[in-house]
Amino acid sequence: MLKWLDEQDPGHVAAGATAAVFALVFFLASVIGWFGVGLVGLAGLVLTHRIELSEGGVAGGFGATRDLYRKQLEEQAREAPRKRAADAGARQRMLSIMKTISLAVAALGFGGVMLQWS
Repeated sequence: MLKWLDEQDPGHVAAGATAAVFALVFFLASVIGWFGVGLVGLAGLVLTHRIELSEGGVAGGFGATRDLYRKQLEEQAREAPRKRAADAGARQRMLSIMKTISLAVAALGFGGVMLQWS
């Protein structure tokens, strides 16, 4: 999925991601306030959990038809098991990173609200 990420030192990637998240949080706080930052974090958590729940199944939603479901299931059945496992591992890793970042943003946002009110 993100091959360049696998080649990087995990410490540098984590430090860069942390700096980017904090910069984003403080920018959002100046624009929409701390409560808005908390809501953005919660929206990220809901999104990642929705992706995680729909994993392995067919993608549903508006405009989904029987033919679309059938084609997607047939395509998944044709994939090699090792490729499916590798894709699932990469997707799970990315979802874990997204959940952690969303949780941190929500905690910073609602923590900022609490500090603002005290």
